[in-house]
Order: sequence, then structure tokens, then C-alpha cells
Amino acid sequence: MNGEISIRPSKDIRTNYAEISALAHRNPVAITVNGREDTVLLSHSDFMEQQRTIDELRDRLAIYT
Repeated sequence: MNGEISIRPSKDIRTNYAEISALAHRNPVAITVNGREDTVLLSHSDFMEQQRTIDELRDRLAIYT
């Protein structure tokens, strides 16, 4: 994940899923509804990496509480 975010309309999920999926493997994709950001999609590996980071930070924080 490189920190950039792509923005795509919600209709693209229905009509261009493969393209959205490929894009989400490169960087998060913000899905818009009526022109407003509504949902963010990211690859499963990026999601799991974020979860591991959260768990590690939670474990570190537990030392101080």
C-alpha cells in the first residue's frame, strides 16, 4: 500500500469489479455514492497487515497500563 487512494463511483463495483479489485491490490479505493466518499476497499493482504499492526500496538500499549 503506497498511501494513495483512488476514487471510483459505486456503479463501478457492478460494472467493473475486476478493475476495481486490481486497483485495490495497488492502493485503497474510495467508493462514492452521489459524489461523496462512502466506503473504502482494500486488498485482503493490506487489511490483514493493518490488523497485525493494530494487534502489535495494542500489545505494546498493554505494557504501560
